[in-house]
Amino acid sequence: KRFIALFACSALAASSLAGFAACGGGEKLTVWAAQNQQEFLLTEIERFKEAYPEYNSVNFVPGICGEGDAFSNLSTDPEAGADVYAFANDQLINLIKRGAISTLPPATVQQILSTDYNPALESVKVGNNYYGYPFADNGFFLFYDNSVVSDEQAKDLDSIVAACKAAGKKFIFEFENSWYALSMAYGAGGHYEVSYNASNQIETETTDLDEKPEGSNYSYGALAGVKMNQIAGGMNKETVITTSADTAISNALLDGSFGACIRGVWQAREISGALRKTEKDPDTGEEKVIYDHFAASILPRWKDPFNQKDSEGNVKTYDMYTFSGYKLWGVNGFSKNFELAHKFAAFLASEEEQKLRYQETGIDPTNLTLRETDEIKADQAVQALYEMIADHAILQGSFPDSYWKAAEAFGKATLTWNLSTTPMSKIEERVKTLVEGLESDVNGIPLPEETPAE
Repeated sequence: KRFIALFACSALAASSLAGFAACGGGEKLTVWAAQNQQEFLLTEIERFKEAYPEYNSVNFVPGICGEGDAFSNLSTDPEAGADVYAFANDQLINLIKRGAISTLPPATVQQILSTDYNPALESVKVGNNYYGYPFADNGFFLFYDNSVVSDEQAKDLDSIVAACKAAGKKFIFEFENSWYALSMAYGAGGHYEVSYNASNQIETETTDLDEKPEGSNYSYGALAGVKMNQIAGGMNKETVITTSADTAISNALLDGSFGACIRGVWQAREISGALRKTEKDPDTGEEKVIYDHFAASILPRWKDPFNQKDSEGNVKTYDMYTFSGYKLWGVNGFSKNFELAHKFAAFLASEEEQKLRYQETGIDPTNLTLRETDEIKADQAVQALYEMIADHAILQGSFPDSYWKAAEAFGKATLTWNLSTTPMSKIEERVKTLVEGLESDVNGIPLPEETPAE
């Protein structure tokens, strides 16, 4: 995967996009962005040149590299990597260890804190230093076809699956992916924390997923794992898809089998485009809605898999949590055009570029002024993401590789359980194995090649 990504970066730079080389001059600035951002990146480069004509002679070299792959493409030889690149905040510690990212000037930090959603910048703070120019939130929430799943059904996980099953539709929830695998355990009240010392080594790493919430006979991990098995196993196997969500969502939209999914804003335009139909009125020229079945909301609650009751005699229910993460522009610490790289990264993260990026791609802004505009407030998907991050989230920091491996293994294991024959003692043992994996001391072990951040 690393070879393919690096090849894509090189191939793109050498392709027709290398027309930027015709600008002349000796300066070169390599910029990596995700596949679905390439066309927009080209327009950003042109707008930058218009705003700063003194840089018209710079040779801008675009490259394809998703935010979740930034570290894998920089880890081997950061000096040969991009000057400016987009990255997910959970990769920060590893980027720092390789010298592949530089700190922000203090004046820039103060400016961003006054213009952008503060947690976005705080997510890339280590010690007293800040790294990266924020431009988007990162998390997941619920999309659904409201002709299949009603707004009321969308509030409950079992009801969503039942509605999709009854209609012969698909519910796509990729909990075999470590980014999603523990969302239910955290929603039930579990925690995970990791901190780093001045040498960027793990100082503390703790989780309580093998402990029992108050009034429960089962641990956070067991509650979540058994519920995941009930949702995706047995008679629901044909309804619930648990892997390759981007592709599964696209296929379900194409063949008409889409019912609901848990995903992020990067597929919002695709989903809404398939679930809405408009046409122009021949007389007025105005867009007329033919049908609109698109809906987005916070993640549903889920019922206790053991039917444990609360103090009022009702079956307990729990939240689902997203990771609250962020996407930022980073400047390579080895850049040979350091000042220009920072100037271009700041431009890419500016209010105007965040606005245009949202209008072009649907990627939500971190800029505070934009978040209060009518356009953003009317966007169901973005508002669902904002609400999840504000009230139903665990901060996605620089988690070690052992975390992602343990979470993925646990998500996959839940599907293998036969609840009618597997004793709870075995399931609780598996939860303890999960905790041991999450808390593994990875200092001194080779750095991870990539993280699963979307």
